[in-house]
Amino acid sequence: MITLYFGETPHRFPNAWEELTPEQYLRLVELLGLFWAGRISMCEVRVVFFRHLAGLEHLRVPARARERFFDNLFTASRQFDFFFTLDYGDRIDHFSADVRKLLRKCPPDELLSDSAEIRYARTLAYEYRIDAVWIGNLLPTIRVGEQKLQGWTAHLEGGVLTTSMTSYQFVQGYDLLSAIGSGSSRRAMALLVGLLYGVDANDTPRLERIEQLSDHMLHAAILNFQAFAAFIFTRTPFSVLWSSGSGAEKKQEQLSMSDTLYGLCKEGYGNYDQVERMPLMTYLGIMRAEIIQTVRSMATGDTAPEDIAARMGLSVNQVRRMLC
Repeated sequence: MITLYFGETPHRFPNAWEELTPEQYLRLVELLGLFWAGRISMCEVRVVFFRHLAGLEHLRVPARARERFFDNLFTASRQFDFFFTLDYGDRIDHFSADVRKLLRKCPPDELLSDSAEIRYARTLAYEYRIDAVWIGNLLPTIRVGEQKLQGWTAHLEGGVLTTSMTSYQFVQGYDLLSAIGSGSSRRAMALLVGLLYGVDANDTPRLERIEQLSDHMLHAAILNFQAFAAFIFTRTPFSVLWSSGSGAEKKQEQLSMSDTLYGLCKEGYGNYDQVERMPLMTYLGIMRAEIIQTVRSMATGDTAPEDIAARMGLSVNQVRRMLC
């Protein structure tokens, strides 16, 4: 949370994805959709979103006070940068760590510094990217017609991640994400949302109603799943399943395929129905253990860590940590 003062009165506002209410989350996703469509600027996203947080969207401001009002809105809105990052490609990789961190959140033209790095950054093109990595379902329920559908849950307590999601939901969901990313139909979006909210893929009537939900509702449910998956593969021990090594692209393709469930069946972890219903954290733990076992087996045959990394699609550092 972030505290802002209006006069001498403190007001607290959410300043992270996990701190948003479902209503606030949907409003932010809707505004970001307008931004990606080129209809509003990122500055407008931040101002309108802050007005929503502060309950000022429908406030009527007298003409004599409008300039000061909007100046104050703009100043306050600049505090909210958790939902985006600026992407310069690799053109600022040689900058100091502090400057890189600053430039990821603030356009160089808005910085007062006149250092050589900032001056150079002002000559560079950049793109806004959504900064979407978090735990938890910000839309615990969605309403489809007269029915309220219950979604998945996830929590991190004491360093332990728990979730109600099953292996089937996660793996099938990832397959559908790939299809959506490739420009698939709105039906693929409805299938993914249905999967996450307990709707059977053969339940055509309910899927059709999901398909009729607003764009920002569908996008919000899908973005939440994508952010949760990103958290798992970047900030947990399961990051080994989404490697950054030389074979990472092949590893990514393999992981997104539903036949990983068949692989667990062949290894004796149960029949397909049992593996489908397996809790996600159990599934990921088994997948990680299988990779570690394979790496260690290869190492006993005097295979060099560099060769293991190349064959497994891992980084050399990851391989060495598994061999410790």
